[in-house]
Amino acid sequence: MAEAALVIDLDAGQALADLKLLAEAAELSLEVRHRLLDIAKPGFEAVCFDLDLASAAAAGECRIVLQLSDPLLALASALRAGDFDFRVV
Repeated sequence: MAEAALVIDLDAGQALADLKLLAEAAELSLEVRHRLLDIAKPGFEAVCFDLDLASAAAAGECRIVLQLSDPLLALASALRAGDFDFRVV
């Protein structure tokens, strides 16, 4: 009987960096805190997973990428760009 192995690779690096940026910005800015509260409505999902089976399926590998939801990602992008009016969509 052949053995089967599955290797799961979880990539959360960018999501964690973005969350750290948002947390630091929220500590310094009341406007950022208000923006985060506006985003976080009932039913809001902060993160999502992107499952990538195609690139390494034959090797028994599965790559899961943790990503921020679109509203949080847009806010993090605006902060990185220095757009403190949050016009980046």
